[in-house]
Amino acid sequence: MKSLNQFKNLLTSSFEKKTHLAEINTKEKDMDSENSFQKQLLDTSLRRLEFINYFETAIDKNNQDKFSLGFLLELENMKYTLQLKALDLIHSA
Repeated sequence: MKSLNQFKNLLTSSFEKKTHLAEINTKEKDMDSENSFQKQLLDTSLRRLEFINYFETAIDKNNQDKFSLGFLLELENMKYTLQLKALDLIHSA
């Protein structure tokens, strides 16, 4: 009887360890997936900022009168929003 109980305990212990390791692996995969998603968001935000910067350079001071004030303000607002989003993503990483 004693050896049967020891065998049951050993099996139970082994099963619990495997279950615990599986839970840890699942959590690590979830964290990797979340980190990957945040990296994609950061990459997208930085690419958009790069495009806005390029566009602003192309506009330069001489061509600003060809664009409406509303458009230029909206462009500046988008730039500011993307900068905040990028900083937030960097900070949360």
